[in-house]
Amino acid sequence: MVCKTCSIGCKTCNKGVCTSCRYSFALKDGNCTSCPENCGKCTAEGSCITCQDGSFLKNGMCVSCGDNCMDCKSDSMCRLCKERYDTQSGKCILNECNDVNKCTDNKFCARDPAGNKCVTLPKNCVDADISGNCIRCENIYGVEDGKCVYCAVYCNICISPKQCTKCYENYFLKNGVCTSCSDGCRSCESATKCTRCGLGYTLDQDICQKQGPRECSNSKSCPSGKFCLYYPWISTCETCAEGCSACSDIKSCTACINGYRLHEQTCVKQICTESKPCESGSFCEMKSTGNACISCLKGCATCTDSSTCHQCAKGHFSSRGVCAPCGQNCKSCQDQDLCYVCQDGAEMVDGLCAQQVQRMSGGSIAGIVVGLVLLVGLIGGAIAFAVARKRKVQCSIQGDLEVKKENIQLQVDDDSLWSKVSK
Repeated sequence: MVCKTCSIGCKTCNKGVCTSCRYSFALKDGNCTSCPENCGKCTAEGSCITCQDGSFLKNGMCVSCGDNCMDCKSDSMCRLCKERYDTQSGKCILNECNDVNKCTDNKFCARDPAGNKCVTLPKNCVDADISGNCIRCENIYGVEDGKCVYCAVYCNICISPKQCTKCYENYFLKNGVCTSCSDGCRSCESATKCTRCGLGYTLDQDICQKQGPRECSNSKSCPSGKFCLYYPWISTCETCAEGCSACSDIKSCTACINGYRLHEQTCVKQICTESKPCESGSFCEMKSTGNACISCLKGCATCTDSSTCHQCAKGHFSSRGVCAPCGQNCKSCQDQDLCYVCQDGAEMVDGLCAQQVQRMSGGSIAGIVVGLVLLVGLIGGAIAFAVARKRKVQCSIQGDLEVKKENIQLQVDDDSLWSKVSK
């Protein structure tokens, strides 16, 4: 099976017979015939139903609107002109402008390489393209979708609402956004760099300092131990550095208090002096930061520096320039094998100190014996007291029984006597 092309103007066909036609053709007896000129759609009899652009329908025919007109009601009333033409009194007039031919009706001459054109500017717009889309707005407005809308807050000039190019006073531009300057700053390049200050503030090293009272001046000096810190906006009496009794600024001392000495305009602390030496085992070292007591070598009692010992401490002896410890339990020695004096609780044995064996003295033994005798006596006395108490209790009970027995016998005898008398 082979597909064949339909006839001219035929959109669909069946076995060479047209069933529908293309634009500007009409179906008649299985064929597509061309519509009259400028017709968009027409009947089989050739009567226009719709017209192409640039023409209008009149008595079943399409009549041309006229030159450069794209839509009209009649040949004398154009409603839409071609590009670069404007409608004036129903006619299409070439819209060209230059420095001589000015635009009228408050229109703007849009520049274009293909030809200038007078366009109506959008609201708050100062420049537009040939299509009438704004490309530059008045201050505080930015371009968005060809129209002028307000810039972001604190922005004076912007390309778009989100892209500021110049901020209001007291704000600086950062990444297209206006950010507040520091306190007292009227104009700044960043949060830390002010270029102009507000009333009551003075610019000092890119910072606006608030003006304050004058505590000191050339005619009003500060008390001892303080200096006048002067700024264009304020002057105050500040304390000199530690140990300084007189200074011109915090880094320039001229006199020191007791216990400090002056070194290159700085007062350094003197922990030790000739009249105040260091403790045993240390020496006085003078430094730029002050005199200080430095420890001698280990075991050294007297030294002039950290590497030379003049006298070893107790329990040590001099050996090759260092102080070594004496032997065990030794208080004073010539070397590690020859002790002069032993520590308490140790005794000398062939130049060495040995720990004494603990022996019990006679007094200690006598004390222990007396203690044992007293303990035995106390135990015996306690036993004797307990036995005596027991016997006393038994005797008391037996006596009470004898008395009761005698009382009973006496009562019996009395009863017998009274019985005999009655008889």
